[in-house]
Amino acid sequence: EHRSPLVDRDIEDGTALSRVLEQLADATGDSASTTVADLMTRWDDAVARHRAGDLAAAAATYAEVLREQPDWAPAWQLSGDIAHATGDPAQARVAFDRALTAAPNFIEARISAAELALQTGDAGRAVTLAREGVVRAPRDAGLWRMLGRAQLAQRDAQQAAETFTRALRVAPTSADLHFQHGVALNQAGDAQGAARAWQRERRAEAELRAA
Repeated sequence: EHRSPLVDRDIEDGTALSRVLEQLADATGDSASTTVADLMTRWDDAVARHRAGDLAAAAATYAEVLREQPDWAPAWQLSGDIAHATGDPAQARVAFDRALTAAPNFIEARISAAELALQTGDAGRAVTLAREGVVRAPRDAGLWRMLGRAQLAQRDAQQAAETFTRALRVAPTSADLHFQHGVALNQAGDAQGAARAWQRERRAEAELRAA
């Protein structure tokens, strides 16, 4: 039986999935209600097992969900995270690619895919994924951070410093971004700029502790 793919959106938890599946049930009629309820239950079970560290069981349940909804990007992304964590980078890449094909604006999947690329020595792919991401979501600091890290991996410290400057416009109180900015400046030969960035990092950390 053909099932319509779910909408392209960033879904992070079971509550959000439930809302979308309820919309699917409304669109397809009462005959879909059992399937929708079952999918919701299996999704919640998979996420709970994932959080508990039972990765094999979580992966199996994500696969069940994907057999029913093969374009459900969050299930692909979480399946990819498990494959990455359990030492199967090839399968992780397939899963992340499927997630981004189904939902190109899915930020978490894009960051996971870029992180995998970095860890497997493909900084060029990481740059491409992150650069496409910041075009789609220019106010997401995580994507800018990933782009800067990937540029550092390519030994393009000057460009990375500019990228971290852009990231800090989005998240000016991020201690980690100030640290990364300092690393990039230092590698680019600007020791004084790096020292100032690391001072800002320490201030940001102190403000966070005091909050």
